[in-house]
Amino acid sequence: MMAASNKGQPERRLPVQQMCVLALCRMSEPIAFTSVFPYLPEMIESLGIPQTDVAWWAGFTVGMFPLAQFLTAVSWGRASDRYGRKPIILLSLTCTMMTSLLWGFSNSLGMAIAVRALAGAANGTVGIIRTAVAEMVPWKELQPRAFSVMPLVWNIGSIFGPTLGGALANPYHVEPGQPLSNNPAIFERFPYALPNMLAVILFLVGIAIGTLFLEFAPSSGSDEESGAQATPKPALPPPSFREVLNRQTIINLVVYTLLALHNIAFDQLIPIFMHHPVQDHSASNPDFQPPLKFAGGFGLDSGRIGFIFSIYGISGMTTQEAAIFVLMVVKGFFSTFAFPCSTILLTNSASSLRILGTLNGIATSVGAIGRAIGPAIGGSTFTYGVKIGYVILPWWVLSSIAALAAIPSFWVVEGEGFGGDTDNVEDDEDSIVEEDEQEADYGSPGPLLSRTDTISSDVISEDEREYDSDDTARDIARSPQIRSRRVSGSHSLSRRPSRKMSAPIGMENRTISRRYSSNLGQSFGSAGSYNP
Repeated sequence: MMAASNKGQPERRLPVQQMCVLALCRMSEPIAFTSVFPYLPEMIESLGIPQTDVAWWAGFTVGMFPLAQFLTAVSWGRASDRYGRKPIILLSLTCTMMTSLLWGFSNSLGMAIAVRALAGAANGTVGIIRTAVAEMVPWKELQPRAFSVMPLVWNIGSIFGPTLGGALANPYHVEPGQPLSNNPAIFERFPYALPNMLAVILFLVGIAIGTLFLEFAPSSGSDEESGAQATPKPALPPPSFREVLNRQTIINLVVYTLLALHNIAFDQLIPIFMHHPVQDHSASNPDFQPPLKFAGGFGLDSGRIGFIFSIYGISGMTTQEAAIFVLMVVKGFFSTFAFPCSTILLTNSASSLRILGTLNGIATSVGAIGRAIGPAIGGSTFTYGVKIGYVILPWWVLSSIAALAAIPSFWVVEGEGFGGDTDNVEDDEDSIVEEDEQEADYGSPGPLLSRTDTISSDVISEDEREYDSDDTARDIARSPQIRSRRVSGSHSLSRRPSRKMSAPIGMENRTISRRYSSNLGQSFGSAGSYNP
């Protein structure tokens, strides 16, 4: 069903150009974020951490990003509601670019943790971009295509990010604890700066594209077409949390949090497992009892891990590497379906487009909690599993979390979306304009029909009835007219022309007004609050 047939309605189609611009702005983030994973175990070890504790500290460092993001995500969402999507997206990209550069030059564990936390606090684009997509495409039949674009961008970035991170990190192959030469080169002193410097270039490209081509209304709950034509409206107060959160929204937030927890824990744990030293496979080793009890990994370096994370690493794999690559592909395939579906359900659970910025800020915050807890759980259980000889332990834990995340989804009910609401509002405005034009053709009503208050027969004295009819007509002609009121609800309409309605005698200040023959076909409604 296309809305183009309705007068003044925009055609229901994807804003392809703006979606592409938004995707190009977003592309640098997944590349920068996922480029860290291949070299993270080596980087943590190079900062003086014992190999047995690398998993724990890697999980803690990765977890600082979403933990800080949790503290600032709602503020980013509210800022986008107030100042507009475009400036906040560009500001967030700029801040993320600067923290990426600082991460590459981290030379201590404390600095690495602090920079990672700062990067999370500065990153607010996730919820804002999700809100922007919902505003561009409010129609349910187009939402699956629209909301799958950003996960597709993330998947593309997840292909190139680990490849670039693994290939460019540590170009001088500096081993942890190895002394430097007398005049070390910059990438010998900071072996993990090169992939982050490349990420900065990609961020600059995305910021330039967004500055030149990204188009958004300052801050509204409608799409671009209606935003360009709407008359100025008074600023609405920020939505309360009671207005934002309902039962379906809370259920969707729980599912999204557990999904984010599982996803980031898996992505962070895989490179640690690959980098962990190979275990002695001899029969005399009591800790090697496959398939359940073993304490070894793959012993791969960052370059090899980066290639396995990408499609270019398929050739030349061993049987074990090929098997784990297949598992990663299967997991990535289903994650690609899960995240857009969760986003659509969460978006449609909102009561109005006005609260989407705040709702997606909350979703980013609670998702950040999951992404903070996930690496902590994965890293600590992996470290504990290595010590007791059960490296498989964290994978059992992640399987349990995935099963737990599926339970709340049985109570999820998909909302109606916002396309219909927008159509109804616009149809209302069109019908009002048509009625006003018809009334204008017949001219203004006379003074008697313009009267908005009533004269009760109980309060009219005999002397008053003897007044001259001309004086009575003059008093009636001076009576105030009904003023239109702004319609309350999830959508606020522009101010409508005032209308005139006669009230039957004896009904002044009553709650119900009836249609009499003297109304000449006008509608009936609540006296004193007539909203056409």
